[in-house]
Amino acid sequence: MIDTALEIGNPSKIYWYEDPWRKKLRQLRAGQFADAIDLAEIPEIYLSQFGIADVDIVYGDHHGSHAAAGYYTSGFEQAVIFVADAIGELDTVSIWQGQGNDLKKLYSRQYPYSLGLFYSAFTKLLGYRPTKDESQITALSESGTAYHSHDLVKSYLKHNLHRGIQYWPYTLSKQDIAAGVQSVFLEELENYIVTAKNLINTDSCVFMGGCAYNAPARKLFKGHYKNTYTMYLTGDAGSSIGAVLAQTRERIPLPDIDSFKPT
Repeated sequence: MIDTALEIGNPSKIYWYEDPWRKKLRQLRAGQFADAIDLAEIPEIYLSQFGIADVDIVYGDHHGSHAAAGYYTSGFEQAVIFVADAIGELDTVSIWQGQGNDLKKLYSRQYPYSLGLFYSAFTKLLGYRPTKDESQITALSESGTAYHSHDLVKSYLKHNLHRGIQYWPYTLSKQDIAAGVQSVFLEELENYIVTAKNLINTDSCVFMGGCAYNAPARKLFKGHYKNTYTMYLTGDAGSSIGAVLAQTRERIPLPDIDSFKPT
């Protein structure tokens, strides 16, 4: 994609979807020392492999990029924007207000708490690929009973799950574990909806970040808001678009995830 873009010409400015140095500080805090000292993902170094150098790079905020990707493509003139993912620099859940062309963060929850890492950790525990096969857990949950696992699964939200679940001595079916995970996931999101409703009075809602790939979660938001929107690139691919829109505040219409039909 970068090679194709360079056929048009060299960029005069690049908008980056996160602040890499704040991310490095979080990696140090998390004990990810190898990642923290690895400079390969620093934009100037990463882009040099494509022959891109001496370009003005504007660092964004990871959750801000997600929020901008959703709000500025939604068509809403005002809305509440929810962002939930594994982790940005530090934020893992954030609530924003969109009004006209302005975005303002009103609330955030930070690492090590993370609904995204929580879901991915249980995805790995159940034998699937984290960040790839979460939809398998969602499907599996439909044939399980949350009653048997809800409280136990919820207790793991207190742990740092960045490296997965290190201790699981319990005997439960995969279906019941998955049902518990989905139940806790939706319960936590509903708590944030209550928080948002106390902050913003609006009928319109945007839901973004990797957690928004969860179809039952999107349905949950539809039950609370008259107008809902999740941009079809709700994860980090979409945040690259949001990094630009957060700076330009340009409105561009893009499909909703539930109506998007790839061609």
